[in-house]
Amino acid sequence: MIRRPPRSTHCISSAASDVYKRQLEEITLQSAKVRQDAFQKLAEKNRMTDAKLQEYYQFLEANEGVIRYSGSVLHQIRELKGITIMELATVTCVRGTYLESIEKENFETFPSSVYLKGYLHCYLKALELPLEEVSEQYMTLFDEWNEGGTRKNSI
Repeated sequence: MIRRPPRSTHCISSAASDVYKRQLEEITLQSAKVRQDAFQKLAEKNRMTDAKLQEYYQFLEANEGVIRYSGSVLHQIRELKGITIMELATVTCVRGTYLESIEKENFETFPSSVYLKGYLHCYLKALELPLEEVSEQYMTLFDEWNEGGTRKNSI
């Protein structure tokens, strides 16, 4: 029979604990720096593409009469701004699969409409799009899907 040594009440020495805390702080600061850099890069892309976005809105209004913010329109706006899903994911802290599901209108990906609405708000803020207008139109698409779908999950 193998005998285990008695368990110590202090599994980690205070020196090891201090090292661990310093490493954790360093990782946290590096992560914050990465997010800050990504946010600044995203903000610059948003500023640089204002004119292109206005042209795109004029095109939509000329062809459709009004702008309807669907997943495909959000996808086109993101690509027009030159922003990748990874950049959005870094800035918003939302998984890329959820951001892609917003663009593809894969509503079944989301556990409930609360998650969809929260992720959508992060997406819209990062792209500097009109939050209320876009959110209302997009959530109407979700409600239509939900009424015709097999799952009912309202807010």
